[in-house]
Amino acid sequence: MASRLILSSVSPVAMTNSSAQAQAAPSEIARMITLPSEKIAALSGFLLIVTIVGLGFRIREHSYLSPESGIGYGLGIIGSSAMLLLLLYPARKHARWARHWGRVKYWFRAHMILGVAGPLLILYHCNFQLGSTNSNITLFSMLTVASSGIFGRYFYTRIHYGLYGRHALISELTSTQSYAESRLSEVFVFAPQLQHRIEQIGHVGRGEKFSFLIGGILMLWHYWSLQPALTRAYRVAAERKHWDPDTHQDHLCAAQTHLRSFLAASRKAREFGIYQRLFSLWHVFHVPLFVMLILSATVHVIAVHMY
Repeated sequence: MASRLILSSVSPVAMTNSSAQAQAAPSEIARMITLPSEKIAALSGFLLIVTIVGLGFRIREHSYLSPESGIGYGLGIIGSSAMLLLLLYPARKHARWARHWGRVKYWFRAHMILGVAGPLLILYHCNFQLGSTNSNITLFSMLTVASSGIFGRYFYTRIHYGLYGRHALISELTSTQSYAESRLSEVFVFAPQLQHRIEQIGHVGRGEKFSFLIGGILMLWHYWSLQPALTRAYRVAAERKHWDPDTHQDHLCAAQTHLRSFLAASRKAREFGIYQRLFSLWHVFHVPLFVMLILSATVHVIAVHMY
């Protein structure tokens, strides 16, 4: 009776909005969860970069490359050009005259590739060794900007749907969290002892101090600590309802997926405000650092060719 009264008091517009949010929620949840293929690609890229850096550091004593001439000199030109091309992404994003250059996400992808390739080429250009004062200033400026870019990439993914997705809104995240929690209703039928724990997780304040530092670890702990009770509950349900092994496995996998979706949505909603502020602060520092890099690189090039 109470639920009928509540439904009757909701306007058609509100019901339409709720329906739209419910339809959108599954896709938003899917974007929050990192796919295995994405994890493999990220790990492969990281290992490739580590291998390239390790190889260059290992052969630096053999002096195969010289920054003054030959391949080493050419790598310096290509690396510097790659760093200058990084300016094309903010130009495409903010300048009116660049709006017809194609989709922003492709420029963002190119920006990240150049942001990795440029510093690697410069490291090979200097043969992983320090030189004159002006070259050292340029080198450390570049490494600072590259490190800053890594932090910025991480902050970006925490407030967007995926690496190339649109900017999230806190209202959407809250709605997605509620939708994910509602999908656990089937789980509560077979494992009612988990309901109170799930509701507690869902109601934790989003502004909890330092939660963004331990959010991933905390949600992982919740998932693995809830797994045994979930498995036991579905084993008992399978015996009572005489499920065959395939049906039992399907129900259990669905419950695990709903649980992961709920925890991912809860974590994103809790951390959103903090990461949004961190991303804004990052912009304040990253742009001046890049300007400093351009100036120091210009001085370095002039000094090298004049003296």
